[in-house]
Amino acid sequence: MPEKKYGTYTYDHVLREINKIPMFGTAGAGAMDYSLDRMKRWSRRLDHPEQSFTTIHVAGTNGKGTTCRMIASVYQTAGYRTGLYTSPHLLDLRERVRVDAKKISKKAIIEFYSTYHMMLSEDPPTYFEWMTLLAFWYFRRKNVQIAAIETGLGGRLDATNIIKPAVSVITSIGMDHKEILGETLQAIASEKAGIIKSHTPVIIGLMKPDAAEVLQNHALERSAPVFFAGLDEGQEGEDQKCDRGIDQEGEDLQLEGDEKEVIVETMKKAESKNKNAADSFSGMMRPPTDRLNRMTTRSAIRILSNRFPVSADEISEGLASWPLRYKPHGNFEPLMPGKNWYFSGAHNPEAWKDLTEHLQTIAPARHWTVVLSMLSDKCTIEVQQSFKPFEHLMLVPMDTPRAASMHQMKSLLPWGRLIPSLDALVADAQGTLVDTGQHANLNAPDTTHQCSQPESRSWKTSATPSQRSQPALPGSGKSDHQPGFGGHQPDEKERTGLVIFTGSLYFYNTVERWVQSNQTTISRG
Repeated sequence: MPEKKYGTYTYDHVLREINKIPMFGTAGAGAMDYSLDRMKRWSRRLDHPEQSFTTIHVAGTNGKGTTCRMIASVYQTAGYRTGLYTSPHLLDLRERVRVDAKKISKKAIIEFYSTYHMMLSEDPPTYFEWMTLLAFWYFRRKNVQIAAIETGLGGRLDATNIIKPAVSVITSIGMDHKEILGETLQAIASEKAGIIKSHTPVIIGLMKPDAAEVLQNHALERSAPVFFAGLDEGQEGEDQKCDRGIDQEGEDLQLEGDEKEVIVETMKKAESKNKNAADSFSGMMRPPTDRLNRMTTRSAIRILSNRFPVSADEISEGLASWPLRYKPHGNFEPLMPGKNWYFSGAHNPEAWKDLTEHLQTIAPARHWTVVLSMLSDKCTIEVQQSFKPFEHLMLVPMDTPRAASMHQMKSLLPWGRLIPSLDALVADAQGTLVDTGQHANLNAPDTTHQCSQPESRSWKTSATPSQRSQPALPGSGKSDHQPGFGGHQPDEKERTGLVIFTGSLYFYNTVERWVQSNQTTISRG
């Protein structure tokens, strides 16, 4: 059946043209443009679509995507026409742009391309700039009332930073993308502080004091009221500080009118009523970082409550339902009904620590099978420290130019079992993954390659991992399938069926395709 056309172009044609633009996920920093000049030019040419709806701008090392989804879910529950812009996409680029949880239509993408691609070719945007322009154009077209906008990377020079938000949010500051944002926590915080606008409220999440101080100083320079969504370490009570702010003089800032009328006890009762909704998506398995993101979301909703009133019940329902509304999201996301298989993206030291600690609150580390795939620039000693308690560790390469090689992963995580492809795995009756051993010996002795060294580009090919001629890897020279080497296979007492796929979000596509292609066999056990 021929593909449906909308005007001159088919969606496949447009998608191919978009994918010709270098993307950060594959090209890294080479896909970026460290300036807002082009975005400002294009915004003028499109008659400033970003000014036609209210925005909440969210930056942060971790938690920004989840916070955006929570915010959008709450406003959608309350009946507002709600936009959501996030990145990266996991399966389909249309995931990045949503209105009331629905992905942007193929027809709309074709229309945007048909209308503007000739002009865009004269002043070509990056991939992220292209998608950002598309989102703003689409939100205006769909008469969006309020939109949650996630930064791509950093903040100050991020393509989304042409908006004038009603509230700015910085969820966390961690050591990620140091080669772009800076080598210190303070430098990274300063880049993310670039989304703070003059006289515009900013919400600061739970973070180290040094980073929070940088954000506060930027806010004071801009006379931007500061609100703290997080709590001091060791302090309990989720909403204890959510309704407090600090003005430019360092004094408590009291919200006016209805903005101070959100009663914490009412919200807690409403959450209790909606407990079953949360449990329906494995609520008991949700990571504790959700609590911080909920606090941040509540703060944003509260600050805007005069302009966009939302009831306590609507807040609770929106917070409970976001994982079902916004699939795929890759945040401790269940992969298959009836199986304790989850995907949770984690690609920096703070995320690895949070994830591995959470896994051990659910079950001892020996009961988990961890399937890890990484980008080469994330291959640092912190990942070794975080995953050290997990005996059943499988290392899977990705077929992308930025992927960590088997050399890199094995040198950093020597007890891990190298799996050239997920196709080498089968599931037993309990859902525990077992390596069939149907691949070559990947552990010939070699101690020359260290994880901290960049992978040679001459090793990159377009072949799939299973097709590549595998180079020698550090090891004892024994087969990885012999007992005691590379992590032993789980014994009967350890066959819990608890599996976490983690690492780069770009691994999600590979995992999802493997799950879908094996679903019938796996479901039968």
